[in-house]
Amino acid sequence: MQLPADLDKRFWQQMSEYEQEKQMRYITSVERMALQEGRQEGRQEGLQEGRQEGLQLALLHLLQHRFGTVSEAVRLNLQALNAQQLDALFDVVLTANTISEFVASLPPVPSDESSAQN
Repeated sequence: MQLPADLDKRFWQQMSEYEQEKQMRYITSVERMALQEGRQEGRQEGLQEGRQEGLQLALLHLLQHRFGTVSEAVRLNLQALNAQQLDALFDVVLTANTISEFVASLPPVPSDESSAQN
C-alpha cells in the first residue's frame, strides 16, 4: 500500500520511535519466512539425530543381551552409521551366531582421509 508522502514520513517516524521504545528490530517477511524454515529444518535434523541415536542404543542393547560386553570399537562403528544402515543391522543382530559374525557384516566406516576429500 502506498501512502501519500507526508503520511508515509509520519508513519515511519512513529514506527522508528515505537521500535526504539520497545528496543525492537524490524524483521522483514523474507527474514521471517527464512527463520521459520530454519526452525523447521532444525526440528527435522533433531528428529533425525534422535532417531539415529535411538537405533544405535537399541542395537547396542540387543548386542549386549545376545553376546555380552560390546567393545568400544563396535560402539564407535555404530555411531558412524546413518539411520538406513542401522535399520539394516537389526536383522543381522537377530540372526548372527557370534559378535564376530555381526562385526563382519558392518558396513565399512569411511576413513578420515576419504571423508576429508569429500
